[in-house]
Amino acid sequence: MSTIDTTVHNAHQGHSLGTVTEEQYVAVIESGYTAYLSLTAFPASQRGLRDQIEAAIEYIEANPDSASGARFDPTSAGYYEAHLPIMEACSSNLSELATFSTTGG
Repeated sequence: MSTIDTTVHNAHQGHSLGTVTEEQYVAVIESGYTAYLSLTAFPASQRGLRDQIEAAIEYIEANPDSASGARFDPTSAGYYEAHLPIMEACSSNLSELATFSTTGG
């Protein structure tokens, strides 16, 4: 999950700063969606967060970012709400999510 968070965060930051083109941004956000889908490929006995990940995927599929044309907006309140149960479950499991920013201080 940290990899997905890091990827979409840095795409958003880069796009906001003009270092990532619209086309690159849309492609990276799409890869975040693909990463979510890949997590559903594991058998139920080998992964947790089944309901939380499926809920996030449902949100993404129902709420495209019409402003950029991306699959979803990783900064939207709705995405945060769909992602929050994943963050909470990881935290309660002592597996905190971390985002590694490539920009900023």
